[in-house]
Amino acid sequence: MTDERPKPRYGEYAPEGWVNPVTAADDTAEEARVAEQDARPALSTDVRAGDETRTAPPALTTGRRVDRVATFALIGLGAFGAIQAIARVPGYATTQLAQFETFGLDLSGFGSSAALQTFGTVMAVVAVTLFSVSTWWTLRRLRAGRLGFVVPLVAGVVFGLIQGFGAAAILMGDPAFAEAMQSFTNDYFSSGSN
Repeated sequence: MTDERPKPRYGEYAPEGWVNPVTAADDTAEEARVAEQDARPALSTDVRAGDETRTAPPALTTGRRVDRVATFALIGLGAFGAIQAIARVPGYATTQLAQFETFGLDLSGFGSSAALQTFGTVMAVVAVTLFSVSTWWTLRRLRAGRLGFVVPLVAGVVFGLIQGFGAAAILMGDPAFAEAMQSFTNDYFSSGSN
């Protein structure tokens, strides 16, 4: 026969007033440390003339730790994206067109290569600027004890939307690209119906 009851934890069934001799010294030291901490004045940071004294942010809870991990992961992704945008500048137009040519599109008559290349350069500048501003703002939010992951997440979404819609506008504005896409979709749907 097995005992189904939960096993008692340290002193759970001890008589009232009983003190565990093993943990008594640790408890006394912890109480002294807490009393000393309470006696100290609050730390002040970022004090400027005319400002009220701010206290140090509260200790990190589990939610705050998750926020910080997610925030720094997103900042890392943003840094990678900004570096990648800079690295793509020299051959931005040819790389974008080569991606479409892998699907069999004939883009030999594409006339907006210069506009696409300029757009790639502008996007690199936007990526670096957006990354710098969002990182600065995120770090300020973290120092203030507020959620930080939202800022780099929104910055990434904004960058993706600008890049996607901007490149699509340039590509779709070129008659050769529009014709190539039209013939590709006609070929695709005509071969699919047979």
